[in-house]
Amino acid sequence: MSDHIDPILEGLFHRLPPVGQQWALHKRAAWLRAMASAFELIYQPDVTETVIGIRLAHQSPQGISAGLADLPTTPVENVTKPKESL
Repeated sequence: MSDHIDPILEGLFHRLPPVGQQWALHKRAAWLRAMASAFELIYQPDVTETVIGIRLAHQSPQGISAGLADLPTTPVENVTKPKESL
């Protein structure tokens, strides 16, 4: 295994805010979508059909995972670029 990190991944890691700084959830989701797209470009999947979905959910009294099954999942290949920068 190589200790080389792809420049795309390295660039995304450099875009992370400093530890302890506030980071809006929609910007976190945009970063995660960008990372998922980078994985699609860089790595070959080990299965023929895969979908990675990233979605925001409001936290309910039952916890953040309550109701996630009802939310649509956006496949990585259909995600549009965010309007504002990460």
